[in-house]
This record gives sequence, structure tokens and C-alpha cells, in this order.
Amino acid sequence: MWCPLFKCHSTHTMQIQELNYKITVMLNSDSKSEVEGLRWVLTRRSVMGILFMAFMVLTSLRYASYKSHEDEVKKKKEAGMKVDERVEDLPAQGAAEILAAN
Repeated sequence: MWCPLFKCHSTHTMQIQELNYKITVMLNSDSKSEVEGLRWVLTRRSVMGILFMAFMVLTSLRYASYKSHEDEVKKKKEAGMKVDERVEDLPAQGAAEILAAN
């Protein structure tokens, strides 16, 4: 039994399915684009954070070295030594005698 309503109904059903498929594809591609964009933003921020931390570490090390040198110069001035003069290491034998005397 052939019915013209059945043909019309199946045609509408196919059109609805086709439209549904197109909408699904568009939504999937849009969501993938959004995710990819967010991934790039997060990657850029992470790289900038790592570079900032490396800069801070290097700056801190440089400042610590500067302060250490400044303290060394200050101690030498307090001891009455010249700035470029170095203290020679005592031999181990002399160090043992000094420790034994204490």
C-alpha cells in the first residue's frame, strides 16, 4: 500500500536529519576552534610565566652575588686590609695547633 503521505513524511525526516547533521558539524568545528584558541592562550601565558620566573631567579642570583661581594669588601675594610689583598690559607698543621690551643 503506497501512500503519498509516507513519501512526504520520509522526505521531511531526511531533511530534518540532514539539517541536524549540518548543525552538529558546525557546532563541533566551532567548539574545536574555541578549544584550540584557548590552548594557544594558555601556552603563551605559560611560556611568559616561565620566562618571568627565569628572569627573577637570575636577577636574584645576581643581587645575592653583588651583596656577598659588598659584604666581603666591608669586612676587609673593617679588618684594615686592602680591598684587593687576599688572606692566605694556613697549612693544616698550623690549623690543628690553633684548634688544640683553644
